Amino acid sequence: MIHWFFTLSRLALAPFVFLTIKDGKFQGASIIIAYAVISDFLDGFFARKLKADSPLGAQMDALADKVFINLAALAFCLFVKNDDMILRIILGAW
Repeated sequence: MIHWFFTLSRLALAPFVFLTIKDGKFQGASIIIAYAVISDFLDGFFARKLKADSPLGAQMDALADKVFINLAALAFCLFVKNDDMILRIILGAW
């Protein structure tokens, strides 16, 4: 069940990364994005380790990834006008 926590938490955090970027809180957005990357790894790791992988779990993981990444990318495109700022966010150099 722990792998479902990571998938659903990534899905739940997608609107928050959008709003964080919209509000210009890039350090917070970087933390949320880092959590998403780590949780994506841990999700698959625990599913395989506990032999709990399933077609539904794989689809939910892919859905969570797509929703999170697309909302973050949309927020960058809409609200971040400085190309240097985008690079600094990606590299974590606030």
